[in-house]
Amino acid sequence: MGRLKALIRARGGVVQEARVPLCRPLRPLSLSIAFTRAVLRGGRPSCVLVPMIDLETWPFAFLLARLLRVPLIYDCFESRYLAWVEERSGKRASIKSQVLWALERLALARSDLVLFDADAHQR
Repeated sequence: MGRLKALIRARGGVVQEARVPLCRPLRPLSLSIAFTRAVLRGGRPSCVLVPMIDLETWPFAFLLARLLRVPLIYDCFESRYLAWVEERSGKRASIKSQVLWALERLALARSDLVLFDADAHQR
């Protein structure tokens, strides 16, 4: 994320961050408060960027981006679903696996732009 912010700033863009706590159940509420503060401080954003670690907040960010009529960018550094199933020994049939799969599929299909780390991830 640091390199992306530096690139945006180097091209004359302004980065307003809406950071939220790691407590996943509170993220949508925290995100709405942080996002509102960022908009009030810096004006209407030119886009909304969701890092892959915040996949659970993607639906809320999608709504915010649509309300503000700005593009939504999903930074898919790696697949959260595959990381959960393959690296953490999660079962494919578990509820968490299915939720991650559905959210990731939705984020990839409905984001205006998806960033990938490598060609292999894109495939």
